[in-house]
Amino acid sequence: FSLSQSKLIPYIVPMFPALALLAGRAVDRMQTRRLALHLALATSAALLLLKQRHGFDRMAVVAHSMGGLVSRGAIQRVVKQAGTNFIPEFFTVSTPWGGHEAAASAVKHLKYPVPSWRDMAPGSGYLREILSQPLPPGTRHDLMFSFQHSGRPGLPPDNDGVVGVASELFEPVQTQAATIFGLPLGHMEILNSPSTLRRIETRLAP
Repeated sequence: FSLSQSKLIPYIVPMFPALALLAGRAVDRMQTRRLALHLALATSAALLLLKQRHGFDRMAVVAHSMGGLVSRGAIQRVVKQAGTNFIPEFFTVSTPWGGHEAAASAVKHLKYPVPSWRDMAPGSGYLREILSQPLPPGTRHDLMFSFQHSGRPGLPPDNDGVVGVASELFEPVQTQAATIFGLPLGHMEILNSPSTLRRIETRLAP
């Protein structure tokens, strides 16, 4: 589960205020102010529907980037709704758990910021909500992160070309993760890495 293709604008546009203003106006007409929350609600409903329709006992969730933030909120909700934890495995790849400083700057300075920026700003209501409560008992979180110094404006020195490593390794999430594994790859490049797939497949092997 990855939102990367749909959120390239939210990550890149903070560097270009004029383009951000135009994009923000268009997206704001289509989406709510709390985009991540509504995506989490929609995802939890979809997961519950899949379970009811196919009757499986367990499933794994693999999420990339902002998809990790959305999936954490969805897992917290769907387990309560189902009355049982059927998601024992949760893998996240390059997720900005601590938010993104460029998103905070966009929200502060732009009249029409893209809705996802509000949720991506460090300390946002959505981030506080999903991190204030742990994952359901029985859900194991394996955290993968990417790092590749890019020198790109608007990013901290240690980054993967899109998000800062410190955000990927946000301490409250680190302390709850079962494993933490890093690869010297870019934010999108890590998705195509055999090492990423091999690590996930090994964990899921019976």
